[in-house]
Amino acid sequence: MKGWVGSFLVLIYSSFVVSQTEVAKWCAISEAELQKCNAWSTAVQAKQYTGTPRLECVLGENSFDCMDKISRYTADLMAVDAGDAYFAGRFFSLAPIMAEEYINKEQMYAVAVVKKGTNFNIKTLAGKNSCHPGINSAAGYVYPMAQMFQSKLISVTECNVQLKSVANFFNVSCIPGALSTHKNVFGDNPPDVCSLCQGRGSDFCMSSDPFGGFAGAFQCLASGRGDVAFLRHADVLKYTRENPNYADSDFELLCPTVLESGVEVDPVLFRRPVSDFRLCNFGQVPDNVVMTGSRRTTEAKAAFKSLLSKSSRDFTVYIPPSTGIGTNATTTTTTPRPGSFRIFESRDFGAYDLLFSDDTRALADVGQLDTYYEWLGDKFRETRQKLIVCPLPYTRWCVISSDEMAKCEQMKMNFAAMNLRPTLDCVRGDNARDCMRIIKEGDADIINLDASDVYIAGRNYGLVPIAYENLGDANTDFYYAVAVSRKVDSTTNLFNLKDKRTCHSGIGLAAGWIVPMDIMLQTGQLTVDNCDLYEALGRFVSRSCVPGILDPLYNVKGTNPISLCEACASGGRYKCQRNSVELYYSDTGAFRCLAEGGGDVAFVMHTTVRDNTGGKNQAEWARNRRADDYELLCKDGTRASVDDWKTCYLSKVPASAIVTADYKDEETRNHYWNLLNYGQYLFGSDR
Repeated sequence: MKGWVGSFLVLIYSSFVVSQTEVAKWCAISEAELQKCNAWSTAVQAKQYTGTPRLECVLGENSFDCMDKISRYTADLMAVDAGDAYFAGRFFSLAPIMAEEYINKEQMYAVAVVKKGTNFNIKTLAGKNSCHPGINSAAGYVYPMAQMFQSKLISVTECNVQLKSVANFFNVSCIPGALSTHKNVFGDNPPDVCSLCQGRGSDFCMSSDPFGGFAGAFQCLASGRGDVAFLRHADVLKYTRENPNYADSDFELLCPTVLESGVEVDPVLFRRPVSDFRLCNFGQVPDNVVMTGSRRTTEAKAAFKSLLSKSSRDFTVYIPPSTGIGTNATTTTTTPRPGSFRIFESRDFGAYDLLFSDDTRALADVGQLDTYYEWLGDKFRETRQKLIVCPLPYTRWCVISSDEMAKCEQMKMNFAAMNLRPTLDCVRGDNARDCMRIIKEGDADIINLDASDVYIAGRNYGLVPIAYENLGDANTDFYYAVAVSRKVDSTTNLFNLKDKRTCHSGIGLAAGWIVPMDIMLQTGQLTVDNCDLYEALGRFVSRSCVPGILDPLYNVKGTNPISLCEACASGGRYKCQRNSVELYYSDTGAFRCLAEGGGDVAFVMHTTVRDNTGGKNQAEWARNRRADDYELLCKDGTRASVDDWKTCYLSKVPASAIVTADYKDEETRNHYWNLLNYGQYLFGSDR
């Protein structure tokens, strides 16, 4: 049996390897690209190569879809701009294998092209119409926009959404991909970023838009729709040479200004001829690359490279000498290879730059630069980082325990990994009140507080809410406070709590203290002498866990009954603290108190039981806990299922909220919210 299983697994693995090495599926992003790819496939078949995979062509909706297809093994190869290579590598785990080489193996320059005779320069570009090849394009977006942000030509409208700042700077634009789900996660990118685009239906403002790509961006400018197009230096010469309606002398380059030590420096004139691209540019961009899935086998990648190298050799009109790019780069031939199919020509298919840039002269092995990170290099990363701008340098979150500090530090690292701004920092306070004081004094910025603490923060410290916790129901800013008991303890209800053991989330907290105390007073079970509620509860119940009840903030006279801490689980100085060092602190802690036999009833929010049963909480104490072992105690003395909280609850309670100081202006509060909103989008538990 073992031998049969082993043979079966070997067969599966062998089939998988064969599928990766016998067929190479190229992903095209338009019908024109698909047509050219099919012609390429026919040409490859006619050559009858040995040791290379068969070329097949698949159609993707756009470049993002092709990246997704490759990551899911339904496609294998695509060629991308350097900016797309960053996106594909970081978010879809693609890796470069071959790179385009251009004339004299010189990298392309990012330039801004305008029509001659117009009377504006880079400093007066605001309010003009802009044309871009794509949202990820290195030459068409990343490099020029990064320099314009750095030189403060473009001011920041909203952190983490530089497109809104770009939209505010220009009048209208065509930036293909700007409204895609990958770049418009909340659906609120300004429509002006696509207003100039000409596509219909699914082509609108995507890579297949008539104004998409470098040829499309040039046409956007040449047609008069746009005032400036962000292109590569070779594009103007190429498109004017092949179009009798235009001459390169009809266009000029718009030269950028730079800042040195905060002082503006104009190294060249504001405008120059298109031939002066070396003096008037936004920088040199890495070459386009062919990418595949980073998890493809070494054999598969070698097979793909063989197919590409042979195609570069055999289907190119002229291939100049090449020694490659990476450390292990291969050498290509210098022999002219004319033929009916030309891999780096697109005019026969009615477009430009299909599959590869038409400026390509050969494909070269990337060698050891075989990750997107290594291929793009430090200069690209430094330039792209300039797009991540925010006028607010940091947001300081106040925490009240070592556990909260650990989680905050982890959140800080994850936010930084996704380049979220403002930078998150963590500040330690002794307790919630101390954090309120720290925020009021300006040494921290935000904290998440229970509804009861929000009241204290507002009344005594001048703090205001900027966001609230939503527990799943859309636009619901409250939750239900409930009482939970074990099902086997069938005699316990809200009217016979005398001498019972109670579990509370914490002193002063809404669901765990204020609501249940109100219920006990309303039902007449609790009699308070000398305005001492704590003493009254100590006489009423046999024992409790009320984290924080002995804290000097709540035990001013030092007379609070110690029995209200006897059910708590932590030892030594951690016992009964109003933070996570006490194991039974919080709604989860109060439910744990009940589950582990520390109490007969727990006062918590309505989601607590489900959050800690059925395998949702992987902590050891919560394993194998079942929700149907517990019931809710209703205000009419009956009991109900834990899922019937909409009809069996003690009170509706305002949701917990994140608060900040009331003297923070609206813009600053918006920056805090923007950071939190992107954080929950990227790291929310429901993703």
